[in-house]
Amino acid sequence: MTSAEIKPTEPVSKLRVNRVGSAGAADSVAKWLVHTRSCLYPPFRRGICRVPSLTLWAAGSFGANATPERSGQTKKGCPLPHRRGLASKMAGCAATGSFEIGSTNKLSLFLLIFILLAGLNYYVFRNKDDGWLYRYVGYGTLYCPAESQGISGFDLHPGGELQIKLTRQIGSCVWQSSVDGIEEDHFYESPDPIIKLIPGSHTYHVRQKDAQFSFSVSFLMTPSKIYSDANYKCADNYEFLGSSLPLVNFPRHSIYDFAYKKSIYPQEDVAEAQGMLKNEMGLKELDSTEDKIIKIACFLQRQLSHLPGIPGDEMKSMSPLKQYHHVLAGDSGLWCSNFAMIFTFFATCADIPTRLVALKGNMDGFKLSGHIFTESYVPEQQRWALVDITSNTIMLKTKSGEFMNALGLLHAVLAGNTDGISAVQFGDDGAKRITDFRVMLPDWKEYLNQGTSIVFYFPYLYHHSWHSKISHYILKPDLAYSLSPSNNKHYLKLLLFYSAITWGFFCFSYLILFLKGLLVSRRERSLMDEAESPQGNAKIPPS
Repeated sequence: MTSAEIKPTEPVSKLRVNRVGSAGAADSVAKWLVHTRSCLYPPFRRGICRVPSLTLWAAGSFGANATPERSGQTKKGCPLPHRRGLASKMAGCAATGSFEIGSTNKLSLFLLIFILLAGLNYYVFRNKDDGWLYRYVGYGTLYCPAESQGISGFDLHPGGELQIKLTRQIGSCVWQSSVDGIEEDHFYESPDPIIKLIPGSHTYHVRQKDAQFSFSVSFLMTPSKIYSDANYKCADNYEFLGSSLPLVNFPRHSIYDFAYKKSIYPQEDVAEAQGMLKNEMGLKELDSTEDKIIKIACFLQRQLSHLPGIPGDEMKSMSPLKQYHHVLAGDSGLWCSNFAMIFTFFATCADIPTRLVALKGNMDGFKLSGHIFTESYVPEQQRWALVDITSNTIMLKTKSGEFMNALGLLHAVLAGNTDGISAVQFGDDGAKRITDFRVMLPDWKEYLNQGTSIVFYFPYLYHHSWHSKISHYILKPDLAYSLSPSNNKHYLKLLLFYSAITWGFFCFSYLILFLKGLLVSRRERSLMDEAESPQGNAKIPPS
């Protein structure tokens, strides 16, 4: 008898198993093979499948390395066709009896990990209010729109000439500058303005020749000679002191990345709202943005302020105009979110860019803040202005007459510096200006505290498709601002999501190979059963 031909009666116990995986795994496999060789696989009883190959496949499925005691009996397997790849190995594994143990256990483990990752992602998605669905950014990203002009950098040329890089290039033109109000004779033709820096602290006024665009910028230049006179070696020092244009070294968004568009609403609702704006609210084409906002807010205060209450579930699926009519009919109450959505709808129909803003926060299961209002963009000042119909805070202004936004109000309230802030409110006689904001301060202190996060929503009101939901969840989360920002949850959410996607793809690929190997093994087992049947009279040649 050659080493390649082992009789089926030869005991399996003569094999030596080196355990390198879990303790006793290979021995358990060998015992299982001894008990099942006489009933499961006829080819094993006939000696067609060699014992060493059988034990190698089974032990390998558990992470162990089994080697036969005699030489020349390794890697000699079933006399099946030449196999390559994972599916073929599965087929050979099934033919020898270890397929059900190893491959099935691995597949179960892979699926279990995928289910765990999917469950974690579901938990994250359900806990929206815990900060998983928004990303913290800075003030400039939220309040400096891409449409506004800004300074993106500086380029110092030899001779003290400084080129100021603008975010929105106007094209090649002639620039002229003045220093502290004194016109210079220098003219520069370039897409970006160029000024000549002189020693000391000075304000440079830059303008386009024969054009209206202009801005001012201040610099402090300290020549190296001043340092050398004091026995200090230093190059010329340049310091930026301020500018009428913002410095833009952060990501920016367009106004309509946040603001709603008329196209997002049903067209019949837009047509009805535009008629209401003209006939019932009294909006005129020549009205300023501030006047339009006050007229819309006062109309909604008159119509809805006496109808607060818990809204019904049917309100969630209604358009803002239908919510308005539903509440007027006395069929439902409305919360701050309904006030905000209804105002946003009418302001959008009046061509006033408006976005939804929320105050959120929690600690140990207690809500620190919970409120939704709006901000409208005022092009006359190129600023976002806070508008809250719920608290009858139509507009806020600072001492200098600038519109106040949500972040400005947060810092003013927390710093206790609300002097000089004025507000527009709706009263019995229409809109009136409250010069002392301290009258309204108690209402806002309920919402604004050190744990408040201000969330700025992207317009996803009518996007119910899975593509839009995934885009909102992963690719374009809402933006937020906080006194103690942390994006750990955001990055953990991305890690869990992409891990689940990657692992799901791997499990699907492994499942395909598993099923393919199972089909191949059954087909080859059927062929071997036919070969050894009395009717077949066929003999399988030795390998």
